[in-house]
Amino acid sequence: MSRSYRDVLYEGIDRLRKSGAEEPEADARVLFDNAFRIDPARYLLTEHEPAPQEGTLRFKAYLWQRESGRSVQQILSRQDFMGLSFIVSEDVLVPRMDTEILVDTILHRLPASGEVQGLDLCTGSGCIAVTLMALARCRLMMDAADLSPRALSIARRNGDLLLPGTKPVWLQGDFFEAVPAGKVYDFIVCNPPYIPSGEIAGLEPQVRDHEPRIALDGGSDGLYFYRRLAEECPDHLTSGSPLYLEIGAEQGRSVSTILQSKGFTGIQVIKDLSGLDRVVTAVCP
Repeated sequence: MSRSYRDVLYEGIDRLRKSGAEEPEADARVLFDNAFRIDPARYLLTEHEPAPQEGTLRFKAYLWQRESGRSVQQILSRQDFMGLSFIVSEDVLVPRMDTEILVDTILHRLPASGEVQGLDLCTGSGCIAVTLMALARCRLMMDAADLSPRALSIARRNGDLLLPGTKPVWLQGDFFEAVPAGKVYDFIVCNPPYIPSGEIAGLEPQVRDHEPRIALDGGSDGLYFYRRLAEECPDHLTSGSPLYLEIGAEQGRSVSTILQSKGFTGIQVIKDLSGLDRVVTAVCP
């Protein structure tokens, strides 16, 4: 006789607990719900009924992947971000709640009407560019660039899936090398790699081993790309226009100093809900 839904779920929780997963109950439940295509309300009505073999095998496959270090988001190939569901893979960073603070900051500062042209550098999954275009009140046009063709393939799929009308213009290349010559923007946003090279080995396995190093490694001190942005952005921003950056939890002062040295003004450090540095905004000289 088949084991019950409840037995299968609790076996999964036990397996993830033994594997060292930080949130075994939550991870197992998400994987279980997706494996059986069941919602919590239906589970409560059927938890003692025999679990179908097809769902059980799918759940076991998910558990094996989680035990090997892949994140729940990568196993299911999706992540919710500001109410939108994004496709993800090991070719892109999984969108984080921290980045929602960056996007929310921009949305609150965009005009209520008119046309605005923005640039998203290091676009990855495209979550910043796509969400801005989906939620902005003004007519927002976005260019979105990334060095990785594989990342851009995921970003393009997200744009096609989530934007019914105009899509971002996807650009492949190293930072501003991807941008058409002479083009300037009303704002630039970037969530660059900002983890110091020497700290990557100490990251949790689901990040270290299953997310692209190119999207993590910010150089010896984690600030390499901020120096490049401060140097190169003024050639691509209209005078007096804003630059929006996501930063590491202790990088507010360092990034502010870098921008100030290149003539940026109006520099602000915005903290996340835990009180840690998360976003820096500045005005182009």
